[in-house]
Amino acid sequence: MDTGLLDSHQALGINAPLSDRVHYRKVTTCSPITAKNHFRTHNDTNPDHIAYGDPLMDYLFGPVGDLNYTFSYNMHSIANRNGYELTSLAASAGSVHEGWKPIPALLRTDGDLSMFFLTPNSVSYHEPVIDPFYAATSTFQITVGGRNTTYYQSDFFVNVMACVDQHQFCNPSTDQCTPLTGALALASANSAISRLNLNFAQYFTALMIDLHLVELSTYNSVRSRGANALRASDTLNDNLQVGLPNTQWITEISSWFGISMAKLQQKVVQHATGPSFIPDSYDLIKPQTAVEKNLCNNQIIRKTSGTTSFSVLGVAIILIVGTILIITSWTLDTCMRSIRGKKGSSQHKSLQWIVDEKLQLQRLAYEEAGQGHWREGASTVPLTERDDKIGLPWNADMEHPRLSQLAGHTVITYASTRFSVPGRHDSTRARLGKVL
Repeated sequence: MDTGLLDSHQALGINAPLSDRVHYRKVTTCSPITAKNHFRTHNDTNPDHIAYGDPLMDYLFGPVGDLNYTFSYNMHSIANRNGYELTSLAASAGSVHEGWKPIPALLRTDGDLSMFFLTPNSVSYHEPVIDPFYAATSTFQITVGGRNTTYYQSDFFVNVMACVDQHQFCNPSTDQCTPLTGALALASANSAISRLNLNFAQYFTALMIDLHLVELSTYNSVRSRGANALRASDTLNDNLQVGLPNTQWITEISSWFGISMAKLQQKVVQHATGPSFIPDSYDLIKPQTAVEKNLCNNQIIRKTSGTTSFSVLGVAIILIVGTILIITSWTLDTCMRSIRGKKGSSQHKSLQWIVDEKLQLQRLAYEEAGQGHWREGASTVPLTERDDKIGLPWNADMEHPRLSQLAGHTVITYASTRFSVPGRHDSTRARLGKVL
């Protein structure tokens, strides 16, 4: 797995011009390993051990501390109803191996070595598994209710896989790069970074990234999580699994690789913001030089909380169409009256449009009832005099109220009739008054 050259600005959010950026690259190579000729079996003969007398399998990929083996497995664990267990070890290139000392066949001087021991224990499968890290083709049968059911179990007590992590820095201005090597080896080889001809901003950016490279090993993506780091655990139910694809091991290491890169992004952000928790025994070292302060003040962070994604095109269409409709509603009446006025026809339709409005209908009702002194009768908003009072009479009929029922006043009602005027096609309404 190879990240390619990652731009410190685009991939890590370290805001800087092209001349102040660096490129970082990580390459991880993994492979399942056969344990043939690299294990021994024996019974525990130490009476002080819990496993005294149990059959053990010791895997011999190099001593760990004072132990003369790398990993030991109790073969009774297969009957203890245990699920997956994942144990990890690490050896860094360029460091004194005080812990695990890999055998010469595994020792790498140009990368950090991680080794994983997967013990399936009591896990069984409905289908055979051909994946080299989970190989399970051995069959056994269980009879339930007179019906035989075939299951598959792991071909090995322990499956082994190893990974090598390598890192590289490049100067995009000169196209010079360090060799691919381990994190500690790169950190200690200051001359390798200095040969890139980096300016101060580039140099401090490279050092800041280099500070976190040890934590990006595949070993550190798995170490504290154990079997929870396995994607296969997601589909395991009561130590029973339907089956696994032939490329499950690739899925696992791809997940671990992705975790390491996400961790790098997190560490770069925390370098600028500070960690969320600082134990009492730790001291927080703040940036001292102007370049270091500038590095902290120019960190780009993608903030997902409190933001909402939306379509700019959709919003633009709504605004444009909405604006057109509003302008049309404001100008349509005026435009139509102007057009009809120039043509000298259909003015009655324009007037009808106006008086059918809610406020004009209200004016017609009150004016016909003799309430108020009205003006602007042909406009959108009719008006009364300032002191005019209008409303429902206090003695209105509770069953059939009318505006004209004013107590103590003479109310004039009108009867309407129509007659034609010679030479005109429209009818004229005459109002005959009657005093009640």
